Amino acid sequence: MSWRWDMQRIDEEREPTSPRIWVLVALFVVIELIGVLVVVSDWPKDKPTMSSDFVFRALIVPLFAYFVVYGVVVHAWYVAPLDRVRLWNLMCQWRTYHWVNWTRNHVALVDSVVLTPEPEIAESMLGLEGAAPVNAEKVLPLELELPAGASRVGYVLEKLLTPLLPAVTQFSRAGVFQIVLQTAQEQDLVDLQRVMRKLKLPEYLDTSWIGAGAAAPMDSLWGDGKPLSGARLVLACQLHDGEEEPAFTEMAVAVLLAAPNTLASAGRRIKPQASLCRAITAESDGVEPALEIMLGAEQVPPKRIKNFWFSRLDKRMRHAVTTAVKDASLNVSTQDIDRALGRPGHANGWLAQALAAQMVWHGQGAQLIASPCKAGVALNVVGPQPASAAYPTAMGPLPMSPIWAAGMASAMFFLFLLSVESRGAERLPMMPWWAYLLIWLLLVLLQVGIDLLHCRMVKEDFDARCF
Repeated sequence: MSWRWDMQRIDEEREPTSPRIWVLVALFVVIELIGVLVVVSDWPKDKPTMSSDFVFRALIVPLFAYFVVYGVVVHAWYVAPLDRVRLWNLMCQWRTYHWVNWTRNHVALVDSVVLTPEPEIAESMLGLEGAAPVNAEKVLPLELELPAGASRVGYVLEKLLTPLLPAVTQFSRAGVFQIVLQTAQEQDLVDLQRVMRKLKLPEYLDTSWIGAGAAAPMDSLWGDGKPLSGARLVLACQLHDGEEEPAFTEMAVAVLLAAPNTLASAGRRIKPQASLCRAITAESDGVEPALEIMLGAEQVPPKRIKNFWFSRLDKRMRHAVTTAVKDASLNVSTQDIDRALGRPGHANGWLAQALAAQMVWHGQGAQLIASPCKAGVALNVVGPQPASAAYPTAMGPLPMSPIWAAGMASAMFFLFLLSVESRGAERLPMMPWWAYLLIWLLLVLLQVGIDLLHCRMVKEDFDARCF
């Protein structure tokens, strides 16, 4: 099944109530009275009624007739509808189980490095270290102390890679590993390869370049429907290139990502900074229901979300997102990255993820992020690893109805008694005993077959409701 965020909700059904005791008692009384009346009307006048033979015919034989009626009525009116509801509810729970696990799919953000004009930008924005900077609409440069003959791109890349060398080396040995460089010019890939040789990174590592206008972070992770495999190091740099009027503030971000199975098999235990949960996308007029769906999936408990980060949103989208967060009654502090660091560029998307992950690592709770994407805006949660969905607890339908089986056994014994009674107690019934057993078995198999067909019809009905 192809999962999506806006899957149609299918509610569970209420189980039918069992037959009332008074109905079963009344049915028993009616059948016994009929049995007594039939026997009395046909009883020889010269035979006493106070005898075991009379009691057997008037009370015991109708009792088995009652068991037959009880089995048929209770199975038709209660057991069969109950099995249908149980099957329906079980399919509902399994569907919810797989959907919730799909929504809680995540990527581990193992480590990150951030270079911005404002030092300790995440701590200052949260008020942990000094006051939050205000640089709205400004274009700030990075203050770099370049060695003689060094390029700015090469120097920045070395500053990003050096702290991550141990983790990069370990993941490069664990399996599929790729390095993605996002800058304005493809020739910057030459500087990256030069830095990798200087830092003695393996030459076989897969390196690639993407432009500034390439897929946004959440599009690259969730947009194509294919989960991340292996590990990926993203190096996003937005640097001035001698322009008279630069369009954005300078910054650089390194984000080391890993699929959960890659993280688990990376050798020694590595504790990631945080987990990037699957994002949900929406247009401006659909942000509120999208946020409601995402919070309902409980990738993390909503009360644990402490900060809301956003960057590079246009005016309409910014108002839509902030209003939706307010209406969702989230107790969060709003962190406007563009207000703190000035005009945004292509690296701001990864910057938001990195700053949020660092705050998770520093014990500041889960974080909510809004960033632009090709579908409008992407909302994602950064926090601890999401828990798996609760395993379905609904009881499925029984493969065979004990009530039907008992009722049909009573029916066979009732027929046996009638046969003996009609031919005389001293003579054997016309059919041998195994014939009654064979008929009972066929009746039970008939019930199983009908219930299997019924279950197939319920499943087809359920599948039709899903799409």
